[in-house]
Amino acid sequence: YLKAKIIVTACLNGAERTVLEAATYGVIILSNHCDNGSDNRDFPIPREQLFSSKNDITEIAEKMLNDFEQEQQKQAQLRNLYKSYGPASLHKDTKRFMYDIMKS
Repeated sequence: YLKAKIIVTACLNGAERTVLEAATYGVIILSNHCDNGSDNRDFPIPREQLFSSKNDITEIAEKMLNDFEQEQQKQAQLRNLYKSYGPASLHKDTKRFMYDIMKS
């Protein structure tokens, strides 16, 4: 992650460890609106940094590289969110998740 500037992924499924670890190191995530990519609570990625079709990837990636610091700053909320997680918050989230499953 020390040399990477952008990671491209599609349909952020479940616990995207590689993507999240990269984000905490300042790598910019370029994803699409599929699945968790559209969930702004878990993946607060600015909409302009999500691609709609494969044809958009090059254009968005070039913008990210040309204005790296500015584009990187747009994902500060994402980095801060995942840096804030630890054992206590993950335990709390798991308990809430299990409670919700048992209710339904």
